[in-house]
Amino acid sequence: MSDGDYGFDWNGARVATVGDVVRALMRLKDEAEAKRFMAEYRKANRHADANIGYCIGYIGGSDDASVARRTDLQAWCGTSHPVLGEAF
Repeated sequence: MSDGDYGFDWNGARVATVGDVVRALMRLKDEAEAKRFMAEYRKANRHADANIGYCIGYIGGSDDASVARRTDLQAWCGTSHPVLGEAF
């Protein structure tokens, strides 16, 4: 990793932008996969927890399915929104 390169390879794709992170998050199937994803992201970016918490806070809408998905992702990734916490 060079200075300023916070990306990493995940499942055959480069994860380097916020959009890449959100797409990767939406594809996570279970807690084991989320833990592997977070381990790789933490190696690549010291702000991984805050970034993931932020991204999860803005996934989906206010419908029950979106709230349930965000709740699962927060639990699986071990993160929360850096400002709002778990109260999104």
